[in-house]
Amino acid sequence: MRVATGFVLCALACACGDSGTSNDGGADASSDAASDGGGQDVTEAGPSCGSGAWLTYGHDGARTFASDGCVQGPLTVAWSYSPAPPASATVNAVHHALAASDAVYLQWAASDGPYIGTTAADKVSTTGTRVWTFDSGSDANMGDWASVSGSNLVIDADGVYFVPLADGKMTVTTGVDWWGQTIADTAGGVWFADTSKSDGPGLFVGELDVTAKTLWQGNKQGTNCGDSLGDVMGGIALDGGTLFYAPSYTAGGSVQPTFTSGLYAFDAAAGTPKWNVQTTPTSTISAGNGLIYLIEAGAVVARKESDGSVDWTQPLAGAGAQAPVLADGLAIAAGNAGVSAFDAKTGKPAWSTALTGAAARAYTLTLTNGCGGSQNLGAAIATTMAAAVPSDTLVVTASDGVHVLSLATGADTWTGKVTGAKNVVHDPVIVGKTVYVVDSPPASIGGFGPGQLIALTGK
Repeated sequence: MRVATGFVLCALACACGDSGTSNDGGADASSDAASDGGGQDVTEAGPSCGSGAWLTYGHDGARTFASDGCVQGPLTVAWSYSPAPPASATVNAVHHALAASDAVYLQWAASDGPYIGTTAADKVSTTGTRVWTFDSGSDANMGDWASVSGSNLVIDADGVYFVPLADGKMTVTTGVDWWGQTIADTAGGVWFADTSKSDGPGLFVGELDVTAKTLWQGNKQGTNCGDSLGDVMGGIALDGGTLFYAPSYTAGGSVQPTFTSGLYAFDAAAGTPKWNVQTTPTSTISAGNGLIYLIEAGAVVARKESDGSVDWTQPLAGAGAQAPVLADGLAIAAGNAGVSAFDAKTGKPAWSTALTGAAARAYTLTLTNGCGGSQNLGAAIATTMAAAVPSDTLVVTASDGVHVLSLATGADTWTGKVTGAKNVVHDPVIVGKTVYVVDSPPASIGGFGPGQLIALTGK
């Protein structure tokens, strides 16, 4: 799809190199007082510090945002990295990173004027040097989170691209005009949600195999070029052999969605629908403890995995679009006033910590393209929270820098500004004792603007 950059950025709510590296020296700081769930409780990663990879949105298929790493302040800048665009091009956006103990995968967009930008990714060493660059040459990278599945980096951003981790040379693709979240399956494919009709195949949830063949699809809608349907949340989470899908459907023209916004459950292997309930998600979803967690109508809501019925709910003003973090027996979400934690099983409030700009936001685009009329492109979801369970800490990016909170009490144990960051940092990813963040502009958190990848190391 050829999408011009003269778009309207519609915030659902507002918050908050080259081949070498730049060593920024450290952070100016001051001290202040998981798996797919497997149908089991998602609570603790264990007492010892590990170096498990963070290879999809939310760390794992259940979207727990809980790592086995250990992070204590102070955090210092180990290195920073800026992607190098092709000759005569510029960097339009730096989106977010995935990471393992031996490499980091940075998604970004090169300029493709007058369009939004290409779907590009760099493999970066853990010392901050470029290993390879993949660039699809497409034109509408919305920053949807990639996943590592088997031996491939799978990017679902203006097409699904299977990019080998070894050399960055794409093997297969669906073709352009697919966007949305992905989750790795055990055979090298991905579960996915396609969040915009636009010029593409329509809205649906399903599974692709490693050859980019569709194995199954559900909630299929939008078959004509001008249908203008969108899904501005598109959250998916996997737990206990069930794929949960939480769309928030929109219509940009006269055609109305066939399915209602809500929460849907599918057999992950066969795609057979299990149940659905009607609601309007305003966040993506996480799953564990037999519950699905999300934000609905200004509240943190936990629904039963068995039938979607509400198990507990707690109000949270200005709640963000990041799926609730599931760590240390807590469900944690951020709102206008700061970060709040609740007992994951009962919903009982555990603690609240005042922070400004800690609520991650979603955005969507309204634009005119080759189909004619108004088209909706689904949201890419920025993040601000990541848990390091063995160290009992929660890393939060906010307007004033990076915070390290106690998971047990919410106490702000360390706060620091990131030296060399050009904008507010966001999308924290934890591997071992390293926190990776990006610093694209705050008006486009998770979205449109140049920036850099920054590696922070702690004690």
